[in-house]
Amino acid sequence: MNGPRQITDISKSKQAVGMRSQSEEERKYIDMELARLDRLSLIGEMAASIGHEYAIQSQRYVAFYRC
Repeated sequence: MNGPRQITDISKSKQAVGMRSQSEEERKYIDMELARLDRLSLIGEMAASIGHEYAIQSQRYVAFYRC
């Protein structure tokens, strides 16, 4: 009776190792995706800041030459 139980335990152990490996891969993927989204967010903030500065300078230019 101990024989089949040991086989079952080994099978469950292999399944647990496989699930852990998959879980680690998913965590690595999520970490990489978060890093990519952080970089993308930073690029968006920089673009907004540059656009804002450009708009202010354009308004100054128009105001200066309008008078």
